[in-house]
Amino acid sequence: MPALLAAPLESLVTMAPGQVLALVEPGRHGGAAVTQARLIALGEPAQLTVVALAPQATGPRCGTSILDYNRTVAEAASEDIGRVREGLADLEAPVTYTVLPQLDDGDSWPQEC
Repeated sequence: MPALLAAPLESLVTMAPGQVLALVEPGRHGGAAVTQARLIALGEPAQLTVVALAPQATGPRCGTSILDYNRTVAEAASEDIGRVREGLADLEAPVTYTVLPQLDDGDSWPQEC
C-alpha cells in the first residue's frame, strides 16, 4: 500500500493488502480520507469500504423523541454515504458502503446501504 499522506490516520485505515477502509465524517478530514482512498483504488487493485458512523442516543432529548433523533442522525449518515457513492461512481474497484450505528455504550452494529 502507498503511504497515506492526505488523510488523518483515524479516518483512513489500510487493512489486509488490497483493502482500504475510509471513515466518512464531516469536514475536510472525511473528504481527505475519501480522496486518499480513491487515489489508492485508482493506483492499484483494492477493495474499498466506506463507513459513516451514526451515533445513536439512548437518553432523552429535548424537543424530540429519541427515535426521531436517532432516525435523523442515521439519515444524515446515509446522505453522506450517498454523496461519497456519487463521487466514487466511476471507480472500477469494488466499493462497499455502510452506515454503522454506534450506541452510547460503545456497542454498534452494521447496516448495509
